[in-house]
Amino acid sequence: MTSDSTPGLAKGSRSQLLVAAILVVALRTVSSAPSSELDLLLNPCYNHVVRHHRSPADKQLNNLNQILRTLNLTKLYPKSLKRVSGNCPKLNRMMQPLRKASDLKTAHQRFYHSMIEFYFFLNQLRDLPIKTNVNFDFEKRRSFFDQTKNSLRLTICEFNETMMHDHGVAVQTLTKAPRLNTKCLPQTADLSRAQMLDVQFFKKIRKFFKQSKVILKMLKRKKKSRSKKRKTATR
Repeated sequence: MTSDSTPGLAKGSRSQLLVAAILVVALRTVSSAPSSELDLLLNPCYNHVVRHHRSPADKQLNNLNQILRTLNLTKLYPKSLKRVSGNCPKLNRMMQPLRKASDLKTAHQRFYHSMIEFYFFLNQLRDLPIKTNVNFDFEKRRSFFDQTKNSLRLTICEFNETMMHDHGVAVQTLTKAPRLNTKCLPQTADLSRAQMLDVQFFKKIRKFFKQSKVILKMLKRKKKSRSKKRKTATR
């Protein structure tokens, strides 16, 4: 009698056990990460994100781009830079996987990973110790980063939802903490160095989202075109 009822129970509980096992693996993978980063990796739509209702991923991406365009770093620093040089972070390395994506599902996954990398990098740059004798508005600098960070977090959240609903990609498969190359970031920086790093970062993140948007749109059109062809062929 007991053996007959076990399969029925097993069927209902196997999925729960599987989810629990996946979460244990995910937690082990990112156990060294701080709790806020752990939240991002395990659940990008964690409840401390200001998210009153779902916003389509593309719309949220537009909102983020708008914020990035309106941030004015020239008002933050006492002197304007004549030339921006450096490669911190390396944009081509972050763009390459996305450029090589052959379909929209793969592109969304790679784009998602790159956004998380930018998020982690942004955190480290925001907290960079700056040494200066000049009267500098540290709170305003931090607000620029926090504004970007919050909008980026919402964008990550919405693309996570898109992957789960449109592609059936579970969030647990995307919980590997990124290996960031932050050697380009110094332990401390004077104001000129901090300005160069900040300007570089925001220039690169704008370029990343601009190029990524083009790639995602192109793959979306290709997907629609293939879908139309399949429908025509079955008629």
